[in-house]
Amino acid sequence: MTEPTKNNTRRHSAPVVDGPGKAASRAMLRAVGFNDDDFQKPQVGIASTWSMVTPCNSHIGELAELARDGAMPPEAKAWCSIPLPFLMALPTAPKE
Repeated sequence: MTEPTKNNTRRHSAPVVDGPGKAASRAMLRAVGFNDDDFQKPQVGIASTWSMVTPCNSHIGELAELARDGAMPPEAKAWCSIPLPFLMALPTAPKE
């Protein structure tokens, strides 16, 4: 478990993962590969609009991974995500 910190480099990360009330957030991040050390680092989120729905977006996932790798010095933890509003806008199969 991480404890609240006054480390200014984690001013945006700490409210998401620090303290007993953020156990669910830490559990979700552990499921995608975070370890104990990662919770002590600043987090960098890379928002990607990658989708396999159209060929014009097929390369964006690779670009997001390159951005993630470039944004991840040893003292930070970077990860990629598709923004929820984008996911909600994707077409879904009609319900019968």
